[in-house]
Amino acid sequence: GGAYLVPTNTLNSIKTVLEEYGRLYSAVTKYTFEGDVALPIGSVSETTKDSNGVVKLDFAFTEVKIGQDAVIATVEVKNILLKNSIAALENFISTQLGKWLAVKLDMAVAYGDESFEGIIPQLTAKTYTTIDWAFLCQNIIGGLKGAYSRRGAFVMNTQTLWKRFMAITEGSAGTPLAQNTPIMHYENGTWYILDKPVIETDAMQDDDFIFGALNDNYVANESQEIVIEADPSPKFGEDKTQWRGKVYSGGSPVLANEAFLFFCLDSDKVATPVAGTNAGAVATGTEIELSCITTKSTIYYTLDGSIPTTKSAKYSATNKPAITEACTLKAIAVKSGMANSAVLSVAYTISG
Repeated sequence: GGAYLVPTNTLNSIKTVLEEYGRLYSAVTKYTFEGDVALPIGSVSETTKDSNGVVKLDFAFTEVKIGQDAVIATVEVKNILLKNSIAALENFISTQLGKWLAVKLDMAVAYGDESFEGIIPQLTAKTYTTIDWAFLCQNIIGGLKGAYSRRGAFVMNTQTLWKRFMAITEGSAGTPLAQNTPIMHYENGTWYILDKPVIETDAMQDDDFIFGALNDNYVANESQEIVIEADPSPKFGEDKTQWRGKVYSGGSPVLANEAFLFFCLDSDKVATPVAGTNAGAVATGTEIELSCITTKSTIYYTLDGSIPTTKSAKYSATNKPAITEACTLKAIAVKSGMANSAVLSVAYTISG
């Protein structure tokens, strides 16, 4: 026998579950093109004025490429349980699949996977020890360009919202800042309104949060919406039914460094990599050993002086940076669930 689809009313409830548990994925801009796509993204330079007083604005297009794969969650149930269960079990199982898919998609948007480019790996983490009113206004909301700050939203899990943000108070009355309705405060002669939305997701680690223009600056392509199906076909020696939830999707941030900020506690940050050879003159062809005390971290490096990202050269025993000319080696260490390390920077010249 072949797989059969879950009834439409059950499928509609799954979509509701995805929106509830996958709030980060639900908040991004989604397209429905078939297959991989390349979307044109516009950028503009600073204005210039010529001798005639004509203001020139240079506008250029770049591409954001989005690939996609099937994101699948499966569960198997013994048929004896199905036989003895209440009629609502089918809907219950489908709902569980929806939750797993939702968290998986949120993780993909935040940290990336095979078909998603994550927001966090493309950002330099900013650390904090406490969050107060001034830190919130100046370092976070005021830390983005105006256009993105105005449309910015916080992304965090429930624990971070209650332990960190609900603990922020203002004024002698100790009024909590995190409320359902905006509140105005007078500080240093300026009125503020805290009215930024909060997207709660299980994908974020405790005490970590993102602030940025999510809807404006993360695009995903979903060529096939969520499908929930079951396969009751018998197999020799088995007595079970397999359920599967599947969605075809992929995504990418557009201008991550301009539109998002990532904050974490100091203890959540990966240690800075260490170079085995000191800065200075080395023999041509010298391979530099890199290490990091944070276990299971991955090191990425560049030799052209640029800041490394997860798209830079990946350090390994067979891929060490080799110094063949005067250069500046830069490296970062990355680990899922933690903030990227500070940047190691070491300048080398060629001896002789």
